[in-house]
Amino acid sequence: MIKLNYLLEKQNEPYAFTNYVLVQNQSNEPFLILDDDEIICTIDEIEGEWKSLSESLIDQATILSIGKFIDSQLYRRLPTEFKKHWPGWIEEVIVQSDEVYLLVTKTDIAFERFEKIFRNYIKGLVKEEWQITFKVYNANFSANFEVIIN
Repeated sequence: MIKLNYLLEKQNEPYAFTNYVLVQNQSNEPFLILDDDEIICTIDEIEGEWKSLSESLIDQATILSIGKFIDSQLYRRLPTEFKKHWPGWIEEVIVQSDEVYLLVTKTDIAFERFEKIFRNYIKGLVKEEWQITFKVYNANFSANFEVIIN
């Protein structure tokens, strides 16, 4: 589950904000936008654009702003960054939440060597305020290691 807080400044009320909670229960599912535990909108990225999937109490400009905020989150960038940085090593990255990532390596790699490289690199890449766990498995899931940051 992904859970994010999005602060929106209220129009015509300086220094007044609405805190929307953005919740995605499963990867690749739409986001629910909650205001005081009430679902006010469901949004999803469709063909590269964030859109409301339900009757919405918020305008399209706000939906686009929320989508941009979601896109800027680390959990959206890390899978691509990992695959670009280690194209010959990483087969798949699965985001379980913004705190837990599963990585599966390609077949026929030196898994122990990759572990050393990964442990040294990841500390410089991830600088978040919360704890993040990386669970790394070899291609046939016969070996694994875990790295916890923060």
